[in-house]
Amino acid sequence: MSVAIDLSGKTVLITGASSGIGAETARVFHQAGATLALNHPGFNGTAEAIAELSGTLNSERNDSAFVFEADVSDASAVQQMMLAIQSQFGEIDYLINNAHRKSVNLLDPVVKTSKASKAKPVLTSISKTTERSAFTLPTKKLSTARLSW
Repeated sequence: MSVAIDLSGKTVLITGASSGIGAETARVFHQAGATLALNHPGFNGTAEAIAELSGTLNSERNDSAFVFEADVSDASAVQQMMLAIQSQFGEIDYLINNAHRKSVNLLDPVVKTSKASKAKPVLTSISKTTERSAFTLPTKKLSTARLSW
C-alpha cells in the first residue's frame, strides 16, 4: 500500500540518518518534498555514508538535504546541533528520532509545549546522571507519533 503525502515546505530532522531505517526514512521524506536535516554521530563510517546519501538527495533536488554531526548521547553535541539547525532553518516541522546507542539518547524526549508559547516546543530528556537538558526550536505545530514494529 502506498500513501502520497506532500511535505513541500516542511523541514524534517532525522537522527541516525546515515544507514538503515534512518537513511530509508530520509529517502521517503525527501521524495515527499521535505527539506532534510540529516544527523549522524561522526564515527564508524557514518560521515562517508551520510555524505553519499545527502549528495544523492541534493542531486535530485538542490539544497534539500543538510548534514549535522552530533552524537545524541552527548548533551553539548546535541545542543550545538540544535543551534546549528535553528540557524539554518529557523524551525523544524518534524523530528524522526531514529538514532540508537546503548547509552542515553538525549533526543529521546519527553516532549512538552512551552508554557510561554505554544509555538515553541521544548524537548527535555533526563540522562543517566539525571542531568536535565532542554532544547527549544520555534515551530508552527508540534506533533508526535511513535511507530513500533
